[in-house]
Amino acid sequence: MFRKVRKLKSTFGLVTMLFILFSLGCKKDSDYRAKYFGDYRFSVHMDAWYTGGTHLDSVYVVNGRIGEGNSSNTIAFYWAGGAWPLVEILKDGTFSSIDCNGEFTDVSTVRFTAVKSGTSGNITYNVTGTRN
Repeated sequence: MFRKVRKLKSTFGLVTMLFILFSLGCKKDSDYRAKYFGDYRFSVHMDAWYTGGTHLDSVYVVNGRIGEGNSSNTIAFYWAGGAWPLVEILKDGTFSSIDCNGEFTDVSTVRFTAVKSGTSGNITYNVTGTRN
């Protein structure tokens, strides 16, 4: 009887140790957004129309970065003075929000159009970003 109890304890101990080893050794799902995070150089074509007929059309380059958004499926573009736009990104690299649509053409290049609208006018940004 004592042999059966001792054998049962050692079997239970072995199974417990194997379970712990396998659970620690398993690769966890990685964050699919992480491959896009980093410092970027953004080429921006800004087209702005304001009330009263004023029109601005300019092209400029700005440094920024792409980082985590406020949930597990969003990213944020840090450029132009803040974290905007904040978009939901899919695993295939496409993203959208109410004011922005775009895609990563590869892990180092992003293209998007973002729009800011208000009572005084409308600004459209056509942006291409390249990882530094």
